[in-house]
Amino acid sequence: MSNYTPPPYPPQPAQPPMDPNQVPLAPYPPQAPASYPPAMAAYPASYPPAPATPQRNTLIFVVSILLIIGGAFDLIAGFGLVATVAAVAAYAGTSSLGLVAVDMVFVFIAGIFLLIVGVIGVRNAARSDKADLLFKLGIGLVVVSLISLILAIAAGASAFSGVVGFLLPILFVVGANNMKKQGV
Repeated sequence: MSNYTPPPYPPQPAQPPMDPNQVPLAPYPPQAPASYPPAMAAYPASYPPAPATPQRNTLIFVVSILLIIGGAFDLIAGFGLVATVAAVAAYAGTSSLGLVAVDMVFVFIAGIFLLIVGVIGVRNAARSDKADLLFKLGIGLVVVSLISLILAIAAGASAFSGVVGFLLPILFVVGANNMKKQGV
């Protein structure tokens, strides 16, 4: 019973002759060229430690960003005051409006100062060697905001907005003072 033999395979048809314009197919799967680099045998056991970067003072950083925004708003408000002064002067027929003109000039100066201090604060929030400079700039901010508060009260504005504007320079001074204490 075990003398079974399978029938012979049917004869395969002859391959037609290849057209001379036909490109022969490449074998599958394709072989990688010899110019490829060999794969890594294993990953390195450990990587060298990354150098530590100094930590930035978050209070200085955040207050500086808010100062930049406040400085931009002050410049926009200064342009609005210029338009107001020009309209009132044209309507009233006078070119001297005293306190409003002084406030207009001060708003421009304060806006530029806020922008400069904000940019310096953002750039140096991680540098404890610049803490003394930031502290002095913070004291300057306190003086500018105090003058702004006095001018706002003299012009009849609400003292609440001046006190709120006084808060950011105080926080800037506190952050700079903390940087001075933590500095090496």
